Amino acid sequence: MAITVNLYYTGTNGNARKFAEEMESSGTAEAIDIHHASLMMGTIAAFREKYDLHMTVARFANADIPESEGRFVRK
Repeated sequence: MAITVNLYYTGTNGNARKFAEEMESSGTAEAIDIHHASLMMGTIAAFREKYDLHMTVARFANADIPESEGRFVRK
C-alpha cells in the first residue's frame, strides 16, 4: 500500500512562500521523506516557527482496487 501525505502551509505576508523557498534552497525539501527519522525535523520545525506557519494535513492511502470497481479504471 502506498501512502500520500500533502501538507498545506498558510501564513501571512508571503511567509508560506518564503518558507517553501528556504526549504528548497537549503536542501531540506529533498529530505522530506526521511525527515521524521533524522535531525532534519528540527530544521523544518524551526522554519515553521520562524515564519509563524500553521498547517493542515491530507493523508490518502492507496490500496488495491476491488475487482468490482476495476471496470471504472482506465489503465
